[in-house]
Amino acid sequence: MCIYMISEAQISDAVELCAVAAAAFASEDYYRPVTAQVNGPPGHDEVSSHKKLIKDLYYIKYEGEGHILGGCVADIQHSMAEIHTLFVAPAAMNRGIGKALVNYLIQHHPKITTWSLSTPDYAARNHSFYESIGFECTERLPAAPDIGFGFFQYTMSMNERYT
Repeated sequence: MCIYMISEAQISDAVELCAVAAAAFASEDYYRPVTAQVNGPPGHDEVSSHKKLIKDLYYIKYEGEGHILGGCVADIQHSMAEIHTLFVAPAAMNRGIGKALVNYLIQHHPKITTWSLSTPDYAARNHSFYESIGFECTERLPAAPDIGFGFFQYTMSMNERYT
């Protein structure tokens, strides 16, 4: 039995979170189109960006096996929240860590009625994952010339999820 813990990230976690995020987004290289100009969200591979996110937004970490195995950043605003990033260490994928992180967000923010996020249009695994936990694709944004791919916008209404 593996013991794990989800908690709010601390500034002291920034180096390890950065390493896990960089590895997670690098693992997407196989799926990324040749037109892609970026290989992950801005700052995903910069410790200073993780420190800023920890200070400014709601940043949680998933710890298990003596290491941080994943993280999630959300902007919580009144009754709405946007998930900015969700990542899992490549060696720990397909173990339910992403789902546990999203469930933690939902359980710890019961006043949020709508969750939203965007994910690259080429990230079919992300699409399947988000749809499997209750998100619905609400919009497909065309490829942006400066980054070389588009995005799918997803939302989840808590009113619909629990009725």
